[in-house]
Formats: sequence, C-alpha cells, structure tokens
Amino acid sequence: MKNIFKIFTIAILFATFTSCEEDVVVFDAINGQEAYSFSAERKTITNCDPNTTITVESTIKTNSDRTINLSVDETSNASPSHYELQSSVTIPAGEYIGSADLSLNFDEVAPGSSNELIINLENPSGTIISARGKQTIAYEGVCTLNSVRLDIAFDDYPEETAWFLIDGSGQVVADSGGSFGTYADQTSYSESFCLPSGSYTFEIYDQFGDGICCAYGNGSYNLTLVTCEGESNILSGGEFGQLESTPFDL
Repeated sequence: MKNIFKIFTIAILFATFTSCEEDVVVFDAINGQEAYSFSAERKTITNCDPNTTITVESTIKTNSDRTINLSVDETSNASPSHYELQSSVTIPAGEYIGSADLSLNFDEVAPGSSNELIINLENPSGTIISARGKQTIAYEGVCTLNSVRLDIAFDDYPEETAWFLIDGSGQVVADSGGSFGTYADQTSYSESFCLPSGSYTFEIYDQFGDGICCAYGNGSYNLTLVTCEGESNILSGGEFGQLESTPFDL
C-alpha cells in the first residue's frame, strides 16, 4: 500500500513539473515565443518638443511585416483634442522594432494641468504582450502665448513696494495686490504671466520714495521672457524714486 502511495505521489509531482515547464515563456530570437512590448513604460513630453515616436519591440524577426494595433487606455485623462496618434505600429520584415508617430497639441491643453495619455498594445493572435504592455505619455499644460516672469529682490523694506502690469488699453492685467508687508527683509518674490502679444507698461512703486536700491539694501527687479530657446531680459531696475514706469512690447 505504501509503494502504491509513493508511485501516485511521484506521478503527481511529475505532472505538475511538466505542466509548469510548458508555461515557461522563452524569449529567444530564433526559437522563442513571439512577444511584444513598448521600449519604455513612461515618457515625458514638453511643448518645446511636442512630437515623439512610440517604439514597439519584438522578441523575434519574421519574413514579413507585422502590424500591432494601439489603443488608448480608459484610465487616460488626456483629451482627444490634445494628441494625434497613429492607430498601429508596423515592424518591417527582418526587424525587431517598429514605431508610430505621436504629436501633442499644447494649444488645447489647459495651462497648469497635469495629463497622462496611456497607450495599450493589442497583441496579435498567437502572441503575448510582455510586462511593458502599456506606455504612459506625461505632459503638462503651459503658456503657449508669451511666458513672462517677474523676479523681485527686496531691500530692507519690502512693505514699501508694490507693482502693476498694465496692457495697451490701460487695463491692469496683474498686480502685487498691495505692498509686500508679509515678506521678510532682503527676500525675493517671483510670479509668471501668460500674455498675448501687444504693448504693456510695468510700474513699480516705493512708498518711501527711495526705490529698492541701494540706500537700504541692494534690491532689484527683472522682467524676463521665457521661451523654448531660453530666456531674454525685457526690463530691469531697482534705482528709482517713488515710481518707475517702463513700457515694453511683446
């Protein structure tokens, strides 16, 4: 009876081992299973380079072209107006890799928003998808007009300082909201604006009438245009009396 039980146990173990062996995926360029994956799990795209390629890799080569369909995952928060994506990737005959084009339209993306386009690989019949079967394209909404940054380095009396940004029609488009009474002496302040092209005036006030430089600390201000090519100074200063008003164009 013990011998019969021993034989039965060995048979079960052998069957289990054989079954597990059959489930092993062998990634081999010649004899392995045909599997597909994205080349990366995540990519970050910026408005300075809105065009990219979605690369798909295969474990084997074949003698004919292969087409792998792409789909947008339902968990994506990307609006269809944000992107143009090819619906499939073609891996040419004799190759391991194929690619599809992706373009983002940042004019349609709300400034300050964080977005993710999640793309799925749809596996052809008889093939498998590896662990990288999804790719996330991350991007943020930015200013697509004129991105302008104001930097102020305060003197010993930030509570005396206030500023206004005025457009060509005389409307105040941004301001300090009063003086900087909550800021410590010789600290700094920065704010960015998204402005259409046109004429503007920047006004900065000092309540005491001695500017922000240089009798009581070396204060200064800079208005900077920020583009994909870099930064360029629009205007700057610090030594003035009670008011400095400077026009500029974008």
